[in-house]
Amino acid sequence: MAKNDASLGLVGEFLKRCQQSGEPSTRRLQRSEPNANMRLYHDVLTNGYYTTRLWIGTPPQMFALIMDTGSGE
Repeated sequence: MAKNDASLGLVGEFLKRCQQSGEPSTRRLQRSEPNANMRLYHDVLTNGYYTTRLWIGTPPQMFALIMDTGSGE
């Protein structure tokens, strides 16, 4: 990992754990947590969608992601 591990956030922590683990990647995927806690922005009733923010890169660049709630409505 880079010298700025603290600025990598959730994605960086996940990548760091994967690198440190000696397990095959398929085993890590089978036991990985399928959920993440992220703040949602906007309102599905007003805008028709929710978004969340993800920072990637060095320096970090913010990306807005449209979240699929799986509601099917």
